[in-house]
Amino acid sequence: MFQILHPYRIYFYALSNLCFKKCLLWVFLGCINLYAQDYNLSGKVISEATKEPLAFATIIVNDDYSQGTITDISGNFTYTSVDPIETLSISYVGYKTQKIEVSEGDLIIKMIPESNRLKEVFLYSENPAHRIIKEAVHRKEENTPENLFAFKYKTYNKTIYDIRGDSIVKEKEKLGNENSYFLIMESVIERKYKKPNLNEEQVIASKVSGFKELALAVQASDLQPFSFYHDNLKLIDRHFLNPISKGSINKYDFKLEEVIEKEQDTVFIISFLPLPNKNFSGLRGFLHINSDNYAVEKVNATPYKKGVVDLLIQQQYEKVDGGFWFPNELKFELYISDYLSKDQNLIVEGASYIYDVEINPSITKRDFSLMNFSFSEDAIKKDSLFWENHRVHELTADEVATYQLIDSIGEKYKFDAFMGVSKDLINNKVPIGPLHLHLSKVSTYNKFEGFRLGLGLYTNDRISDKFILGAFFGYGLRDDLWKYGGSIEYRISKNKLSPSFQISYEHDLEETGRSKVNASHRNLLNFRPLIATRFDRVDKYNFISTFRGIRYLTGTLSFETARREPLYEFTSMASDLSNLSYKISYFSLRLRYAYAEQVKEVFGQLFPEPSSYPVFSLYLEKGIKGMVGSDFSYFKTEASIEQNFYTKNLGRTRYRMEVGYINRNLPYGMLFTGEGSHDTDFPFIMPYTFHTMYPYEFLSNRYMHLFFNHSFEGLLFKKGNFHPDIVIHHNIGLGSLSSSYKEEYSLSSFRTKEKVYLETGVEIQNLLKIKYFNMLNLGFGVGVFYRYGDYSYPKFHENIIPKVTFNLSIN
Repeated sequence: MFQILHPYRIYFYALSNLCFKKCLLWVFLGCINLYAQDYNLSGKVISEATKEPLAFATIIVNDDYSQGTITDISGNFTYTSVDPIETLSISYVGYKTQKIEVSEGDLIIKMIPESNRLKEVFLYSENPAHRIIKEAVHRKEENTPENLFAFKYKTYNKTIYDIRGDSIVKEKEKLGNENSYFLIMESVIERKYKKPNLNEEQVIASKVSGFKELALAVQASDLQPFSFYHDNLKLIDRHFLNPISKGSINKYDFKLEEVIEKEQDTVFIISFLPLPNKNFSGLRGFLHINSDNYAVEKVNATPYKKGVVDLLIQQQYEKVDGGFWFPNELKFELYISDYLSKDQNLIVEGASYIYDVEINPSITKRDFSLMNFSFSEDAIKKDSLFWENHRVHELTADEVATYQLIDSIGEKYKFDAFMGVSKDLINNKVPIGPLHLHLSKVSTYNKFEGFRLGLGLYTNDRISDKFILGAFFGYGLRDDLWKYGGSIEYRISKNKLSPSFQISYEHDLEETGRSKVNASHRNLLNFRPLIATRFDRVDKYNFISTFRGIRYLTGTLSFETARREPLYEFTSMASDLSNLSYKISYFSLRLRYAYAEQVKEVFGQLFPEPSSYPVFSLYLEKGIKGMVGSDFSYFKTEASIEQNFYTKNLGRTRYRMEVGYINRNLPYGMLFTGEGSHDTDFPFIMPYTFHTMYPYEFLSNRYMHLFFNHSFEGLLFKKGNFHPDIVIHHNIGLGSLSSSYKEEYSLSSFRTKEKVYLETGVEIQNLLKIKYFNMLNLGFGVGVFYRYGDYSYPKFHENIIPKVTFNLSIN
C-alpha cells in the first residue's frame, strides 16, 4: 500500500530532527510547491450516542456524487481535491444524513441515530438491490480468494482487551492511568496457501503486555472467515447464512441505500437484515459492492439475534496484482456484558492488516510444513525496531501507557509464572518443580472401582524437553484393588509432530470389549467411562511408537505382552480357554487419515481443527502364540469412517460407521461388546453409542455399526430468546458370534445381534440455559429414544428410554 506523505508531516519531521533540519526544510518547501493546487481534508466519523467510530460511512464532496470517499474500518477518512472543498454530506445506515461546511484541521463528525426512519416505497418491478446481489452471487466463485491457485501475504494483528465500568475506572485511577487498557496483544504472521487445502501460518513475532515469555496470536480471521464469500459464515462457533448466497433474496431484506461513483467504477451500498418470519440464523449490516466484477469492497455485519457474546465484524478489500479483490483489513469487536459483575463489560477489539500480498506465487507442496499454525523460535524475542517497522499504525498514547503499566504489573506479580501454571492446568497438569502432577491420575470414577484415588508424577521440560519419565499409582475405594505403573518416553526433537517412543509397564484395569479403532477419541461431555462395570486386571508391558506419515496421516505402532485376569464370572468348555487368566502378546498398528485437517500449536500443545471431509481410521492387531508365553494366535481388525459437516439451511450432520472382525475364538474380554450406554444411574446422551442398549448386552466377534445424527441448530423453532436445537438420531447395529464359540463358551448373560438392531430418537438441546462465567451458555436438554425391530421389548413403554444432555455454546 503506497501513501503520499503529507507536506505538514514532512515539516513536523524536519522540526523533530535537528541533524537534518535544513535539508528537510527544503524538501518541505518543495512539497508545498508541488501540491500547491491540492486541497486536503481528513477526519473521523463517530456515533454521537456511543462515541464509537462508524466504518464505511459515505462522504459526498460539494454535493457532487462523482466526488467523495468512504471512511475506513476505524471511521477515518482522507480526501484530496484540485478544487476547494466547501461542503461535505455524510450518510450512514441508521443515522441522519448530515451536511456540514468544511473547516480547517482534522474533523470529528458526530452522527445522530435516526429513531423513526420511514420506509421507502420502491417504484420498481424488482428491488434494485436484488439485481446487484444476484450479480455478486453469480461472480462470487471467481472473487473468492481461496479459489486462487495460490497466494502469500503477511499480516500485522493487534487485539485490545478492556474491561469497562465505573469500578474498573476507579481501579485504573488508583494505578495512575485511567486511560490504559486491560491487555494488548500484537503479532506478525506469514501465511501461504495453495489450492485446494494446503495452508500454513507461522507467527514470526508475538508481543503480549505484561508477559515476556508468552507467545500468543489472535487474528480477526479466528472469529470470522478470511473472506465474505462462504455460503455458511462461521462466527466464533455459530453458522450464519451469507447474504451473498443462492436464494438469499428469499431470506434477507435488501435495500439499496446509496450509489457512489468512484473513478471508473460504481459502488453500491446495500443494507441487509433477515426478512420477518424467516426461521434461520441471519446477519444484519451492509455491503459495499463494486461494479468492477461485482466484488465485495467492504462489509459490516453482526448477528441479528444477540447471544451471550455480541460480535461485530468488518472487512475491507482492495485490488492487488492482476486486479483481484483481496482482503486488506479485517476487524472485529466482541462485547460481553456483565463480565465480572453487573457494571463490568468486556470489550475485545481486534484488527488484522494484510500486506505484501502475492497472487499465484510459485510454491509447491514441499514448501508447506505439516504444522498449519506454529510459532517461530524467536517470536517473543523481536526488538522495538522490528515492531516499529511492522506496525501498520503507530501505537496510540493509551496503548503505550498500557504496555508501560501492565508490563510493570506483570513483572511485579510474575505473570509469566502464572501463565505457565495455567497452560499446564489446561493440559490437566500441575507443575511441582521439575515434575508434573497429572490430575487424571488423582481421581477418577466408574461403577466398578467407585472413586479411584491416586497420584501420577512425570518429569517436565525443566529436566528434559525430549525425555519424559514418570509413574502412577491408584486405589479403588469400591473394588479394593491397587493399580500402578511407570513409563519412559523419548521424542526425537522439540517439534510436536516428531516421532516418539515409549516403554511402559502397568498393573491396572481395562474395560472388556471396548473398540480400539477410536481409542484416542475424546469428548469433554462423554460420560461413557462412568458406566463401565466389567474389567480385566492386566499386567502388561508395552512399547509404543507414534509417527506422522504422509500429510494428514498419523499412526501408532506398538507391541504389547500382558497377562489378563477377568474380574467377572465366566466358564468355558474349551481347553485353551479354561483358565481364568491368560497371556497374550501382539503387534498392533493404528492409522488415522484426516484430509485437510488443520493442526495448530497453542500453549505448546497440538490442537486439530477437523475439516468437513471424512476421517478414516484403521486398527490392526496380530497375536502370535508362543511369543513371550502367549496363549493365542489371532488376527483382529477394526475400521471406521466419520464425518461432521454443515449444510446451508439444514444444519449440522454427523455420522460414524464402524466395522470389526476377529478370525478365531478368544476369551470374552478380547471380543467386541460395550457399545451400549443405557444406564438408569447415568441417563446421559453419550456420543456414538446405542442409547437403548445396555453396555454389555451383546457380544460379537464381527460387527457393523452406523451412528447418525442431524442437528437443525435452532433452524426449526425460534421464539424470542428461546430457540432450542432439535437433533434427530438413528442408529443401526449388526453383529455375530461363531456357532462354535457359543458351544464352547458361556457367560452369566450375553446375546448376539445377527439380526439388525434399530433405534431412533429425538433430542432437544438448550431447553434451559445458564450463563457460565458470563461468557458461555451451559445448555440443558432432554432426549427420548425408541428401540424397535427384532430386538425390541414386548411392551411399548419398555422400548422408550429418556435421556438428558448438556452442551456449551455462546448463542
